[in-house]
Amino acid sequence: MGELMLAVPDKAHQEDEIRTRGYLLVAILLVGLLLFPALAMAHLGAYNNNLELGQRPKATARVEQSVVQIIAADEGRGGRLIPKWSGSGVLISADGLILTNCQVAMPRLIWDDPIFDYDLLIVALARGPKRPPVPAYLAEVVQHDAGLDLALLRIAQTLDGSSVDAKKLKLPALPLGDSDALAAGDPLDIFGYDGAAGKPLSSVAGAVTGFSTGRGIKGRAWIRTDAQMGGGFSGGPAVNRAGEVVGIVGVYRDVTEQ
Repeated sequence: MGELMLAVPDKAHQEDEIRTRGYLLVAILLVGLLLFPALAMAHLGAYNNNLELGQRPKATARVEQSVVQIIAADEGRGGRLIPKWSGSGVLISADGLILTNCQVAMPRLIWDDPIFDYDLLIVALARGPKRPPVPAYLAEVVQHDAGLDLALLRIAQTLDGSSVDAKKLKLPALPLGDSDALAAGDPLDIFGYDGAAGKPLSSVAGAVTGFSTGRGIKGRAWIRTDAQMGGGFSGGPAVNRAGEVVGIVGVYRDVTEQ
């Protein structure tokens, strides 16, 4: 299946904006973090889970509130939702745009197997440390790149199928950082819902260990790190110390080291 890694947007390219289905999308350099399990274990030091949300540093609390769980589900009899798999994502706009990876949102494009078909993508929002996220919305895929293992989702409906007014959502979103500004040794905090639906948010801390490029990409396309994490982090964000998104956990395929 490949190796887990982080894919991220670059702030330097945010000025190239396009409209997709009426929503503003950012054209950015997509960068990822390549995770090497053989490297040193990352420590659980991104934040103190014993503090309540109001007691935590503002930057940390903002990150935690912006990380979402994404649950692929089928519709059963009587409208019952049957979860199939879950991953993570991060809100990058207050009107409901979510950056995640293709293996969470559209895995059939990576592994051509009908087992990866689904009916709905559920978005569960954070509600505080040590508490599981709450399913709140349905999302749709508006952009994707299977080669870089990236996907952009848009919140479209409530769980009962009612349409959402994006302007009224006002969700907590994280800004995109400049991944080109990263250097080897820079610290990263990586967030995700490591485990089945109903588990609280987790984080690991690590450092940048290098960069790789990808086919058709000029410059760096992936960020290597010494962080280790479980599969539930897939699609979750890597943030710098300013609380900006600089990477997304994804599937590493066909890259060249720099």
